[in-house]
Amino acid sequence: MNLVCRVACSRWMRCTAKKTFESIASSQNQLLVQVKANQKALLAQITAFTKTGAPLSIHTSKTRGRNRTETRVVCVHDPLEALSNGPWAGLIKAVIVVERLVWIRDPATSLLKKRSETAFYAASCLMEAKICATAIRNHWQIENCNHHVRDVTFEEDKSRIRTQPLIMARLRSFALNILRHNGAQNIARERHTNSLNPLNMFNYRGLSSEN
Repeated sequence: MNLVCRVACSRWMRCTAKKTFESIASSQNQLLVQVKANQKALLAQITAFTKTGAPLSIHTSKTRGRNRTETRVVCVHDPLEALSNGPWAGLIKAVIVVERLVWIRDPATSLLKKRSETAFYAASCLMEAKICATAIRNHWQIENCNHHVRDVTFEEDKSRIRTQPLIMARLRSFALNILRHNGAQNIARERHTNSLNPLNMFNYRGLSSEN
């Protein structure tokens, strides 16, 4: 199929709320979102029917890196019958199963360690498995690049701010964007450097009056 709409792949489970799918259905965009454990009923439904139902399309890819080989199998299922009588009827048009198998070699012993995981996604339109694989892969690149920094370096998940927390979230985004704009590759190291010399921040493009 030719996908002419944009696919918004979200990390947040609150985006699997019905109202989000209903809003997407009335727009020109499509939604592809991971279903996690806090959507217990939906996750149980799609886990059950994907185990027995045949997928519409399958895409397999393999990547090799230093001491690491990863195989990804992406399967697209039609949930029409499985979800026909529930609250998601007509909203979720495709269920995507992503199976990852990773072999990691220990350089010291040459022994292989196996790691595997299965993730489930819901989409507001039917797509070929290859398109889904690309969208999900691109999303995780963003996840690794951006959200990991926010969660680990900025410790966003540990924040105890309860009054207007979105203001602090915007400030973190503002700070991260400035660092990225100035070519910072290691955000933790850059923050440490600035803590030793706070005046260093005024040399950044976008903050200095000379830039």
